[in-house]
Amino acid sequence: MSSTHDKHKPHVIIVGAGLAGISAAIGLKRQLGIENFTIYDKGDDVGGTWRDNTYPGCGSDVGGHWYSLSTDLNPRWSSYFVNQPEIRAYWAELHRKYDLATHTVLGTAVHSCVWNPDTQVYSIVLEDVRTGVRTLTEAQVMIYAIGGFMSPMYPKDVPGANTFHGHVWHSARWNHDVALTGKRVGVIGNGCSAYAIYAAAAILCSE
Repeated sequence: MSSTHDKHKPHVIIVGAGLAGISAAIGLKRQLGIENFTIYDKGDDVGGTWRDNTYPGCGSDVGGHWYSLSTDLNPRWSSYFVNQPEIRAYWAELHRKYDLATHTVLGTAVHSCVWNPDTQVYSIVLEDVRTGVRTLTEAQVMIYAIGGFMSPMYPKDVPGANTFHGHVWHSARWNHDVALTGKRVGVIGNGCSAYAIYAAAAILCSE
């Protein structure tokens, strides 16, 4: 079944309901007065990377004010470096404040998109991530706001990784069912996420 929209107004599709997608939607409403838009996200909630990353110590590594829109400054950050729950809550509140829920379709991935030069529209195939059912919609404008941390990356050159029999997971898909207390824990990587995990896990792990 094809989605229907006001034929007299350009339909805008935003791919991703993270910070970029929410910002784009707010900009369409506030600056351009456009209401004929739809946000699609394959997740079950808004927030993007701040929805997906819930590892111990997760938070900003720059000042929290950089995660605030200039139109909606937040004077209530609890610290200079803000933790993940606070950042996620701030953007969820913006999503609510600007009534973006009425424009948002969750659990839906954009499977493909083809521009038709004759009709001047994009033909977009959507896929329900739970059922696999695909539907067709159209738009005159596409905004990709998927960010750079959509899919976890697993290194393939770590000796012994394929034969390790303990618990294994990616920081972006943290397994909260496994307690770290008293366990020997190894972390692959030395980026910002790894350092946050080191600091938070060190007080729990045996090694």
